[in-house]
Amino acid sequence: NVAIVGEGRAEESVIDGRGCFWWAQRLSGKDALPFCRPQLVNFVSSSHIEMSAITLKDPAFWNTHLWNSSWIHVHDANFVASPADAGRCAPTKPGEKIVAVNSDGIDVDSSKHVLIERVYIHAGDDAVACKSGMNVPGQAFNVSPQNVTVRHSVLVSNDFAIGSECSGGCEDISLLDSTISDAAGSAIDVLRLKSGEGRGGYIRNILVRNVTALNLQNKARPSDAFRCTVSGGSSPTPVSNITIQDVHVVQAAGMAGQFLGDPKAKWTGLYIRNVSVGNRLKPDWECSNIEDGHFVDVTPAVEPSSSCAKFVGDL
Repeated sequence: NVAIVGEGRAEESVIDGRGCFWWAQRLSGKDALPFCRPQLVNFVSSSHIEMSAITLKDPAFWNTHLWNSSWIHVHDANFVASPADAGRCAPTKPGEKIVAVNSDGIDVDSSKHVLIERVYIHAGDDAVACKSGMNVPGQAFNVSPQNVTVRHSVLVSNDFAIGSECSGGCEDISLLDSTISDAAGSAIDVLRLKSGEGRGGYIRNILVRNVTALNLQNKARPSDAFRCTVSGGSSPTPVSNITIQDVHVVQAAGMAGQFLGDPKAKWTGLYIRNVSVGNRLKPDWECSNIEDGHFVDVTPAVEPSSSCAKFVGDL
């Protein structure tokens, strides 16, 4: 029963993390900070939470972290650590460019019954990320984020991400009726599924519906509209029931989509319907380690030579 609620418009009630010092220290080297950077707002083992009518800006690390909590309503709020903010930071050495490193907007971590709506997120990393711990500790705690919905929102930065810390699993997560990125290409992907060596867990029942994305760009790698690459190595991460429907991307600097399941725990259930992507790289679509899928009314069309070609057609 905790509420953090501003007065009037969100821009009029600000919690400022003053991230410049922290970003500069992190970028100057791994040994520059002998302690962890703090999160701006961190709920731990809490329930019945409301956050609204506020702006949370420039966190040292993640902006808002919801851990092992439930019944959360975040609405009509701003979560920002934009390039413009980082550009105002004074460099600590000649030629240094400060960026808002690791400044995720909202991290839903082992939390349940979460509704996020009518928010604006412009961060230096994932806009929203769903997580459940890393490697053996996450597997031992074994609490997944469940019943998480993001809707009617604007996510300018990086992507809507599941993982990579998904060792306790991630399930029943939706992104609905929202916009991603801006004309400058501030976001990288629409949907990112990710896992890594030793992570384990699972990813299942993910829905992305009625989403529009503008320009997607990234200097580090080509920006795919959907970059879903899961490989847990010795501790595999199975994926099931991923649905992408009524999604339209104006321009992606990379492929339309990569859907690469874990070779040791194949992907079951990939459903893509009424999806269009303006993209620059070939092949347009790539699939591997997927047992069943359906591509219906997609642009660009799946080429006959594509690794996704066997999934073209309705149920």
